[in-house]
Order: sequence, then structure tokens, then C-alpha cells
Amino acid sequence: MKLRLFFATMIGAVLSFISVACANDVEVRLHETVLNTVIQVLAPMKGEGDFDGPFGKRHYTWILKNPRLSVQPEGLAFIADTSVNVAGIPYDTTAKGRASAKINDKTGKIDIKVAQASFGLEFNVFGNRIHVTDIDVSGAVGKPFTVDVPTINQIVTIPAEGDRPAKVLRLQAATPNISFSPPFLVVGAPLIIK
Repeated sequence: MKLRLFFATMIGAVLSFISVACANDVEVRLHETVLNTVIQVLAPMKGEGDFDGPFGKRHYTWILKNPRLSVQPEGLAFIADTSVNVAGIPYDTTAKGRASAKINDKTGKIDIKVAQASFGLEFNVFGNRIHVTDIDVSGAVGKPFTVDVPTINQIVTIPAEGDRPAKVLRLQAATPNISFSPPFLVVGAPLIIK
């Protein structure tokens, strides 16, 4: 009993004078379906342009449908079904690229932005598709969208026991960080205990 009381008193004393920080004491895992629910609001995205083909200048249009993010170990992959029409000849393809996710220092929220995405523009010559160029569509997705980061700011009261007085601790999340654990985007933070 005396040994237990001694350790409880020592722990209380240490916590009274020192802020303790550990790596990712708290984590929130966002499944990629949550991110995809948000990015689906952007669809459809459209664009058009011209290119010089084998038979002169040609006009093309494209529509991105069903945009989605896939959480990979190295980050976020962007994928969208794409309908393309080149000089009146339609075909379907897939736009692929990457997106970034980072904590905005000013707002404390997660900014997710499609950093790069493209599809292959192809031209049909006598039934054969010829790759002309890659079309960058990342600008069509627009500005980053934001996701709130849950915050922690709690007070914990440890009741008095025997000779030990009651203690009040404040738990706060430090600066959050982002990691990727497919299919989850993980927002973690160390806890500061005061």
C-alpha cells in the first residue's frame, strides 16, 4: 500500500511540473469513402481544347465523372472516369494522378488538393487509337477542399486518495500530422499533459 501510494504521489508530482509529449497519442482515421463523399460534390468537371493532329487542327471536349481518392502508403491517388470526344468521335478513359493532404498552419484543417491528374488524348485513325498527348485536368478540380481536424482540449480530475491531494490535468493535442495507412488517412497528434 505504501509503495503504491509512493508511486502515485511521484507520478502526480512529475505531472504537476512537466509537460509530457509523446508521438501520436491520439489518432483519427478517415476512411477514403469519407474523402470520396466530399470530392464527388465536384463532379462533373468539364473542359475542352484544340490540338494539331495528323489531319490538321482538331477540337476535343472531356468530362470527368466519378472522381475519387485512393489512399496509398505514399499518399493519395486521384482517379476519375473520363468521357472524351475528339472531332465528334467519343471514347472513355481514366484520368489518373495524385493529390496532396496537409495540415493548413493557419486554419488547422486538412487541405486536400489534386496536385496532378491527366488522361491520354487519343485520335482515331482508321480504327486505331493514336496517343497524341496527355491532358492535364488538375486545374479543373479547383482549389483545395478542407476537412476539419478533431481537436482535444480536456480536463481530467484525479480524485484525492489518502494523503494525496486531488490533481487536475489538462490534455491538449499538439500540432497534428498526417500519415497514410490504406484505406485510411490518419491524423495523429501527441498529447501535451499539463
